[in-house]
Amino acid sequence: MVFVRKYFLWFLIGFFILLIPLLIQIYNTPTGYVPSGFISGGFDYATFIAKMKWGAAGHWTYINRYTTECTEPAPIYGFYLLLGHISKWTGLSVIWVYHLARSLIGALCLISLWGFLKTNTKSKTWLAFLLVITCMAGYWEYFDSVLNTKVAKMDLFLQAKVGTAFLTYPHYLVDLLAFLSIFHAYLADIPARRRICLSAIAGFLFSAVHVFLMAIILIPLIHGLLNKRTKEALQVVIPSMIAALPLTIIQYLAFTHIEWLRVWRDATATQFVSPLILLLAIHGVTGLLAWYKIVSEIKKLSFWSIWVLTASVMAYAMPLANRTEYIFFLAIPLGILASEVVEKIIGWLEERKNPTLTVIGVTLLLLLTSGYSILWMIPIFKADKTVTGKYPNYLPMEYVDTLANLDNEQAIVLCDTYTGNFMPAWTIKLKPYCAHPMETLNYEEKRKKVDAFYKGELPQLPEQIGAKYIIYEDFLAENDYGKLHDILGEPFIKGKHIAVWKRR
Repeated sequence: MVFVRKYFLWFLIGFFILLIPLLIQIYNTPTGYVPSGFISGGFDYATFIAKMKWGAAGHWTYINRYTTECTEPAPIYGFYLLLGHISKWTGLSVIWVYHLARSLIGALCLISLWGFLKTNTKSKTWLAFLLVITCMAGYWEYFDSVLNTKVAKMDLFLQAKVGTAFLTYPHYLVDLLAFLSIFHAYLADIPARRRICLSAIAGFLFSAVHVFLMAIILIPLIHGLLNKRTKEALQVVIPSMIAALPLTIIQYLAFTHIEWLRVWRDATATQFVSPLILLLAIHGVTGLLAWYKIVSEIKKLSFWSIWVLTASVMAYAMPLANRTEYIFFLAIPLGILASEVVEKIIGWLEERKNPTLTVIGVTLLLLLTSGYSILWMIPIFKADKTVTGKYPNYLPMEYVDTLANLDNEQAIVLCDTYTGNFMPAWTIKLKPYCAHPMETLNYEEKRKKVDAFYKGELPQLPEQIGAKYIIYEDFLAENDYGKLHDILGEPFIKGKHIAVWKRR
């Protein structure tokens, strides 16, 4: 009841704010188009909708819908399969369920993050909250062209950020709840029973989404050993491990016995990135202030400094293909550490007893740490009427209807990568030959062949791969219709935005 009285109104406000981008997108839908539901997150958005589509079709295990190779069902992506079933049970579209889940879980994360910071940090809650949410590369991106830092590209490493999680993927928000639960359980002065329950919940959530993140239990263990809190650390570590064990065993057996999962896992390996870029630059001014704080307290490290240092070591030392993902939500400790520095600077300004200096100084601090990130988020809420390019907000109704009409039998489809990326999100039986860099098996080889075909250099490709349909569209990619017409003749379907050839 205390929670309901104190936070329910803020929960509702957060929910509606997070839902606004979709509502605006729907409201602004141009005539002849349908909303894609894409708000932010790049190429991966459609893949999660595709997994929900598969769940809505009644499946609890996932086959790789982004490759033409035969793949056996695997117990992965249970979260999105569950959302798909919810779509089926409620009658709501998968896009609506996706964004409702993002907004509901996101609102819970917002109030949980506020409560977490209020209970477990020394800084002013509003300041720590702001810096945690807005911790991004920011202005460093402007130096890319001069210094060739590739910061702009790495700023898309969404896993490290908190603010982007609210506007991209709902499963990241499940991870965020797990982080907040397990670290609150360790840090807060709460009864042992509650600590154990929170830790068990966190362990289960990690195992359901990103089981490898269970390695973060090293952080309370290290802090506990250094600060004589071993008992509290074990009350967190043991329950979380027990709760994570069932799903962890299932996934371990799947990844060791299902061949395509091993190939897929290797394809998701993240490239080596300079520590100066990954651990410092992509967090902008906030990151710099945080690292200054870490150095200043090196003789007596706080929990937040231990978190940053432990995650940084794991990002380069763990024997995993995607080990850089151990900086997941590094924005939390960095934002907290930076807030302590900013608060001291504000205090110093106030001691000067010069209101003008204080206002100018505080404004500059907030602009440097948070201004760019806020400017980055504004266009997402504007829902621009993007109907072309890699990530359109809208798709032509003709395009969607054509895919639906073709989706009446199992068939391999030769199409551009962008159409291939959207296809499994809108159909069930069609399989694109080349669709997604991480999900399509042997993607690079297939991409070269597809590019050659659309240039008229590999006309035999449809026969080689057994494609039933060949698709041309004029809004996602810039292919030459004339060359395809010369190779394939008159299309089976010819519309304003899409043409389809059918092989016998």
